[in-house]
Amino acid sequence: MNLDDIDVVSHQKHEFISKFDFIENLEIVEDVNIGKGGCIIETDFGEIDARISSQLDRIEERFKNFSSIF
Repeated sequence: MNLDDIDVVSHQKHEFISKFDFIENLEIVEDVNIGKGGCIIETDFGEIDARISSQLDRIEERFKNFSSIF
């Protein structure tokens, strides 16, 4: 997670954990490669890339796929 976002998210950590019984541990880690507003969530079941840049890449790819239909 971006350093600028850690304070905001850290304050919400316990509230988030309390909503999900299956979460035993939640570690928030700074990563200089992640832009503000984004994060990567790693679990035993896989990874969720919620970086803004990755979301924009997926949107661009979908538009390209859509435009190739016409």
